[in-house]
Amino acid sequence: MKESALVAIMGAVSTYIQQEEVTKAFAALTPPQAQMSPWRLFGHQELMRTRTKRRTKRPSR
Repeated sequence: MKESALVAIMGAVSTYIQQEEVTKAFAALTPPQAQMSPWRLFGHQELMRTRTKRRTKRPSR
């Protein structure tokens, strides 16, 4: 194999490995979570509960 081809292959492989390491580093960072008040969450759950009750309730005859 020609020496220039070998150097090109080694360069491509090392660039690929370097890109993989950079990608892993960015994947490890977690985005900041938005803080939600427990009262707001509870209110949202209550609203959804009443909606599902209305949907599942059978019409009276």
